[in-house]
Amino acid sequence: MNTHSLCPECYRHIPATLEELNGTISLTRNCPEHGSAQIVVENDAHFYHAVRANGNTFNEPQNMIVLDVTDRCNLSCAHCYQVPDNTAENKSVALVLQEIQPLPGNMSIILGGAEPTMRKDLAQIIGQIRSGGRAVGMLSNGVRFADGSFTAQVAPYMNGMTLIGLNHKRYHPEGTHRKQLEGIYNLNEHGVRPMLGYTAEYAELADILTEALTLHAEGRISMVRLRFGASIGRHPDAPYKTLSDHVKQVENTCQQLHLNCERLLNADNTLYHQMLLIGKMPVRIIQWPDEHNMVMTELGRAPWAKFIAGPVSNFCHQIVLRDGLLHKKLPQLDTVPQVYTLQGFLNQTLSARQPALPADNLANAHYLKKIGALTIANLHGKMTEAQKDAIIAFWLENGAIPNEQEARRRTAEVVHLVFDETGRILAVNTCYAAQLDSPAASGAYWFYRQFVHPEVRSIRLSLALVRLSAGYFSASYRQQGGAQGIAMYLENPKLYKKSGRRVFEWLKMKQVSRDDQGAEIWTLAF
Repeated sequence: MNTHSLCPECYRHIPATLEELNGTISLTRNCPEHGSAQIVVENDAHFYHAVRANGNTFNEPQNMIVLDVTDRCNLSCAHCYQVPDNTAENKSVALVLQEIQPLPGNMSIILGGAEPTMRKDLAQIIGQIRSGGRAVGMLSNGVRFADGSFTAQVAPYMNGMTLIGLNHKRYHPEGTHRKQLEGIYNLNEHGVRPMLGYTAEYAELADILTEALTLHAEGRISMVRLRFGASIGRHPDAPYKTLSDHVKQVENTCQQLHLNCERLLNADNTLYHQMLLIGKMPVRIIQWPDEHNMVMTELGRAPWAKFIAGPVSNFCHQIVLRDGLLHKKLPQLDTVPQVYTLQGFLNQTLSARQPALPADNLANAHYLKKIGALTIANLHGKMTEAQKDAIIAFWLENGAIPNEQEARRRTAEVVHLVFDETGRILAVNTCYAAQLDSPAASGAYWFYRQFVHPEVRSIRLSLALVRLSAGYFSASYRQQGGAQGIAMYLENPKLYKKSGRRVFEWLKMKQVSRDDQGAEIWTLAF
């Protein structure tokens, strides 16, 4: 396979070839200045071929971008991919927001660092990102979240992917691990269920898995990542291992602990990570690439990052380039070819699964309504499989729903979709029937959700979708003794502003309650 890699001497992007040799997968590249180099990137060719057979599946959202907000850290980790500098000045809030502004509007922002919780103005940064309508998450070691008052300032605004980086109990001085666990518990109190990312070592795998399984069974974490050491930044010397070696070691450890362990082949596996199911806990086994063994074809996907000048590219690619620039003081000789960037991914995705529904393919709609140049179709309970696939593609492409499984489930709740003259889908709303238990309003309601593409977001369209949904359900279901009205959870921060309040006044809705996370619940009675 033809691909690109890095020259391990100058970090220039150069053409490379991936081929099977003696049961392994080998990478060969030739730098015009430093000559040819070859390295084994996977010790087990059969393992790699199984990965490639299902390599285009995406289990995790593709709309996450990691940004550095500080070089400071409160820990010193031997496996760290960045050398912290506690004397460095933090970027201003204005600069952080300026870096976010040109990124695609549907991208959630993941704050990284070194350690983002070292910033005293972290709550301000998160609040301003959320006020712009973006989801925001964090990569953190979790220590500062052991402070309940700090967590209370920050966690309620964290609605994006949050990962707590943990190590085994003997990795840091006594007390550090306990604080990290307390941080996870405090995050849970505010509705944040983080991923857990362990820096793994073979001798500690049994303890790591035992602890992680307990946390997962208690509902404190969503999944686990086991990342093994890589030649980036500071790292202990260790024999060269590839991903299959780590997967087999984890499987052996599970066998010793009498744990069921299954390789999930139909998942977003690559040369650098493999999904397992250990018991009921999803686990991603990770071996990051470095400047010697980077295969760019395997890195054209999220998590995306922007740590250096140039386009947004894969997180691992960015940390390797930053390591060369900051720690090895190398000049930046070129930039990554576009096909491996976020823009390249978006271009390929759009051409591969452009969601379109020609108007003459909507004979199954309950009704069609026009609003300007847009058409609204009611497909509640009547969608074809092709229409479901187009709506799923629209949601995934725009990061509206985190994974294909959940998107497919939600197609059963679709009421209206909105499309333009070319058949391109631009908005979808859904409703599901559920009980509302509130002193001000109790009984069955249709709970309303919608996603509108940024280019057509308007009060007029939102009002039309809500009113059409209320009218449809009132006419179709009320006489059957069903729901009493439409209900909404206010998850968008913009709806708490004056302009958002005016929308509810126009709709004649009223606030009846709040959920456990403090989000307001509003209803529109039939």
